[in-house]
Amino acid sequence: QLTAIPIFKSDNRNFISAGISALYLLKEGKHIDLYSYIGFNFINRKMVDYYTDPLGIPIKQETTQQITNTGIGLGFRINFLKVLDLSLQGGYGFYNTNSNSKYIYPQYSLNIAGGVGLYYHL
Repeated sequence: QLTAIPIFKSDNRNFISAGISALYLLKEGKHIDLYSYIGFNFINRKMVDYYTDPLGIPIKQETTQQITNTGIGLGFRINFLKVLDLSLQGGYGFYNTNSNSKYIYPQYSLNIAGGVGLYYHL
């Protein structure tokens, strides 16, 4: 499973998010499947801020944040139309696993994670 948010860009902001997940089918049902998953998410955020120092000199400050998150858990895939599935996931998220960003998460962080997805398949 691949997921991505397109690049959001403005004059002084840039945000990219992409992820990949591996799903393992635990129990298959007629309309509902139970699976486990492990997923990885990468976020790249670039910000440009302008301010003046105490002497009135304009300063441009660029900040780049690269964050890697990992999630594990269980999920249900509900097939409610022939070509449409609803996915409900829950588990644990390990945030900032690359420990490269002091701005969003100062250190490794573990928390409950969840997700909802709507999937079209052939």
